[in-house]
Amino acid sequence: MKKKYGFSSAVFLLAVCVLFIIFLAFPEETSSSARKGISVCLETLIPSLFPFFVLSSLTVSLGLSKWIGKLFSRFMSPLFRSSGKTASPFVLGLLSGFPVGASTAVGLYKRGEISRGDCARALSFSNNPSVGFIVSVAGAGILRDIHLGWILYLSVTVASVLSGMVTCRVFHGDNRFLAKEEAVSEETSLLKKFLSAVRDGGTGVLNVSAFVIFFSVLCGVLGSVISLPYPLSAFISGFFEIATGASSVDISLLSLYENTIIMSAILAWSGLSVHSQVLFCVADTDVSPFPYLFSKLVTTLLSALFTAILLLF
Repeated sequence: MKKKYGFSSAVFLLAVCVLFIIFLAFPEETSSSARKGISVCLETLIPSLFPFFVLSSLTVSLGLSKWIGKLFSRFMSPLFRSSGKTASPFVLGLLSGFPVGASTAVGLYKRGEISRGDCARALSFSNNPSVGFIVSVAGAGILRDIHLGWILYLSVTVASVLSGMVTCRVFHGDNRFLAKEEAVSEETSLLKKFLSAVRDGGTGVLNVSAFVIFFSVLCGVLGSVISLPYPLSAFISGFFEIATGASSVDISLLSLYENTIIMSAILAWSGLSVHSQVLFCVADTDVSPFPYLFSKLVTTLLSALFTAILLLF
């Protein structure tokens, strides 16, 4: 029986063909952008994310989420209408950034510890840039003011929490758990859990690196093909990839006030590269990605607004 391809499949195939032609037409830009993406992964992403990926896997396999859930359950239920166990992805997401929060939430769902609805809602409040990236790279590095970095971190974090609260009330219900035969069974050996965590951490950072490199190439090549005025060029870069978008912010072209708001929106949106990483985490599950995507839109608007207000004081 022949497989039928719909309109979306045809559009996707056309986009792939166009990108293939563009990459062939601009080999130098493609190679240069790929090298930049690889450099970002080797110097920043892998060293900062790998330990937290391992910690995330151990948190799930060792059952630490139950202890963390008991500690934070009094906050998670009224704030996000979610199980206390979703505190694990929330805390890890705040500390380490994406996609560790998503990886932790999906891991809990696969082990039958949280429901499908809890997992989908957890994605909405556990995936933000790390404090190190916002304060050190965006604030001190690009905007050249560490104080602005802390304002950005506060804006993005508060916006994410409020967005999560809204999302969890819009997308409520769906408290179904994985069937026992589908849930991942517990490993009995502590050594196996550790080895599995290291293996999963390595796989996780490789997956993240692949998305970052691809979208870095995409941004670099499109920037060579299409010349856009600032700040539209920064917004377009940030729409695809957060690091490229953040580095596109130019404090010499607009006021520091305007550039900080632009940076806030880019950080809060996080880029299609990050969204692809989160979607990859849920790809082999029945968890809906729509609450997550909805929350990122709300977070972007709120973060830009909060930054604009905080900069007035």
